[in-house]
Amino acid sequence: MKRVSLDVSGLNETLSRLKDVAEAGLDSTRAVVEEVTREVHSLATGNIVEGGTSLPGQYPKSQTGRLRSSIRMELPGDAGRAVGMVGSDAIHARFLEHGTASMEPRPWLLPSFETAVEGVAGDLKAEFESRI
Repeated sequence: MKRVSLDVSGLNETLSRLKDVAEAGLDSTRAVVEEVTREVHSLATGNIVEGGTSLPGQYPKSQTGRLRSSIRMELPGDAGRAVGMVGSDAIHARFLEHGTASMEPRPWLLPSFETAVEGVAGDLKAEFESRI
């Protein structure tokens, strides 16, 4: 019977390096998600301007300032997740974003998100490469 021998020297070093790469991936993702979350918040609050009446499809115009002041963001934490959130608990925020039976939408969140994520793949790649 023939014997086969396999040399697995360096396996621990390889496993350690893979762990480092995985951590760099999560850290990179978390950094980009935080940047996008901040940008979405900035766009959502910054594009709501004072006075007047908005047309369907436009960012809503502020009558009272309640929508803009109610927009909050939650940044990614350290719990192994890369999730950022932007939103509002103002009752009329949803009506403006999606419209109602008698009012066309004046979206403020989705357009902010779409603008903020442009080029995010390149940003994530650059962030990841800088960490490995």
